[in-house]
Order: sequence, then C-alpha cells, then structure tokens
Amino acid sequence: MSYALLVPVLRALLGSTPADAVPWLVAFGSAVALYAVLRYISDLSGMRVGTTMLRGTYHRLGEHLARLPLGWYNAARIGEVSALAGRGLLQAMGVAAHLLAPFIAALVTPLTIVAVMTAFNWRMGLAALLAAPVVAAIQAWTARATATADADRHERDQEAGGRVIEEGQRLAVVGPSGAGKSTLLQLLARFYDVDAGAVRVGGVDVRQISTETLMARIAIVFHEVYLFDGTIEENVRLGRPDAGVAEMRAAATAARLDEVIERLPGGWAANVGEGGALLSGGERQRVSIARALLKNAPIVLLDEVTSALDPVNEAAVHEGVQRLMAGRTVVMVAHRMRTVRRADRIVFLDGGRIVEEGSHDELLDRGGRYAGFWNISMASAARE
Repeated sequence: MSYALLVPVLRALLGSTPADAVPWLVAFGSAVALYAVLRYISDLSGMRVGTTMLRGTYHRLGEHLARLPLGWYNAARIGEVSALAGRGLLQAMGVAAHLLAPFIAALVTPLTIVAVMTAFNWRMGLAALLAAPVVAAIQAWTARATATADADRHERDQEAGGRVIEEGQRLAVVGPSGAGKSTLLQLLARFYDVDAGAVRVGGVDVRQISTETLMARIAIVFHEVYLFDGTIEENVRLGRPDAGVAEMRAAATAARLDEVIERLPGGWAANVGEGGALLSGGERQRVSIARALLKNAPIVLLDEVTSALDPVNEAAVHEGVQRLMAGRTVVMVAHRMRTVRRADRIVFLDGGRIVEEGSHDELLDRGGRYAGFWNISMASAARE
C-alpha cells in the first residue's frame, strides 16, 4: 500500500499544486507506520514459531535416535546426525524465524507494484508484466546456484562426518615434520580460526562457543609446557581453582609429580620460575599433566609429550598420560609410533591434509604412507 501511495504523492509534489500532497503524505506515513507494526508482529511470531518448532524437533529427533539399534551408529552416520542436530535444525528454524515475512513480502510487493502501475498507466503495467519472465529466469538461475552450493556443502559434511571423533575414542595424528600435526591441535583448541570449513566440538562450531566454555571442556598437554612464575601448587591449581587439597594431591600423585615435590626444598611452595625455568623438561611435563588431571575435562589434546625426555622422566610422564587418557576423548600427536598403535583411529597428515585414516591394522594392510612410516620407524628402533 505504501508503494501505491507514492504515486499520488510524487504526482502532487511535482505538479502545480504541491500543497495537495499533504493528505497523501499523511496517508503514506500512516501506511509505513502500520507496516512497521505489522512487520514487528510478524517477525516476533516467526521467531516464536521457529523456537517452538526447534524445541519440538529436538525432542522428536532425540526420541527417534534413542529407539535406533546400536548397529545403526557408524562413523559416517554420527557425523550426519551431528551436522543435522547442529546447523540443520537451526537452518530449519531460521526459515520460520527470518524468511517467512520476507518471502511473503517478496511475493506481494511485485504484484502490488504491477497493480498500481496498471491503475495509473496501463502501458507501464504492461511493461512490468512483460519483464516478469526475465525476473523469473533470474530467480530460477539463483535457485539452481544455491542448490549446487548446498549440495557441495552437504558433500563436505558427509566427508567430515567420517572424521568425527566419538566420545571416549583415541585419535592419533601421524605424519612427517611440518605436516600440520601441532597446528591441527591448535585449531581444535581454537588458538587459531580456520579459513574454510569448521572445527566442531559436540556438533557446535568452536567459533560459536565462548572461550570459557570451550576451555572448560579441553585439557591441553603440549610438548612445550609453559608455567607461570609462581609455586608448583599455583600452577597445578590453574587446572581447577576451586579444587580441594585432597583432589590436588591425588592429581599430583597420578602424574607422579609427588616425586618431584618431595625432593624440592620448598615442596608444593617451590617456585618454578618464569616459564618453569627452574624445573627440567620432564618435571614441567608432570606439572602440566597434574594440571590436566585436576581439570578433569572430557577432551584431552596431547602433543609429543614424551619426545626428548630422559628414560626416567619418559616413564613417569607416560604413566601419567595413560591415567589422563582413561575414559576421555583424546587427540594425540606422537613421533614414537609404538604409542599410536593403541589408538582407536589414526590419521596420517601430509602437507596439511589427511591423506589416510583408519585403524593401525587397516592402514598397515593398505600398504600406503602410514605403513611406510611405520616400517621406517620400526627399522630405526631395531638399529637402536
């Protein structure tokens, strides 16, 4: 209606008696105000409908998934369900919440314009009708392009679905130096953001999770451990500041940090120095593992935690790592191939891309890059 009122408004303003435009301007303003109110009500109703639909769909999806047999759940389907429950349902809600009103407006507005143009000048109305096929052709081309993009994204989701790490699984990341192994862990912890695609935790893009929430779900033990200039107790307690003394002592014992504490003059109050400079590499690793154990996060990221350690510290750190991994979802990077064969799944990285993935036995049977890497590692170990 507001579009229709523009015609008499412009005609009066551009004519010989501009004052005649006043009533038309009042009518135009009233129509715009009415449209704003109706649009607000429409958007609010759309949001309510979308929220109600999303809540009901989540319940129905959960009930349906609970009735499926366990054999239905494989790696690919878990990825599909994750994508569906995350982005898929949110997009469905967005149709009602954000697209319903624009869709109706997109249909009604052109018809209104054509009707008004025909009423005031039949030639202009006829020209608008003749242009309709061109507009329809452009819309059809846009729809096909959008459908192609959606199909490509669905294909990528299916491919990524096979790379979903199930809860409680251990994923080992293997590859030559510079392949991107450590970078992969840093992306999981959101030290950096990806340029394309997405990294999801629990089906949710990490960019949509607050830093506090994400860090509460992830425990990190990297090769290069950084400790703050303070006491051992202060550095361990960073894992969970509200932990009790008994919990902190238990974490230290599990990480075999208690052995280090007993021989240091200050015990728990011993200062570690800036970056942990007053401790050896193995001792810093034990502090890091104790901190991760105290945090008790469901996801653990390990990066070459036993490389370049002496045998005594390596044994202690290895024991602590085994306790840390128990019952948790683990992504680990290790140069020592013997440590990765116990993983549920292994991915081989090269040039920043996953070139092979599967279990240890599956990858050996394929005789590919991982098998060659394994054979070289075993030959080197035999010579040692």
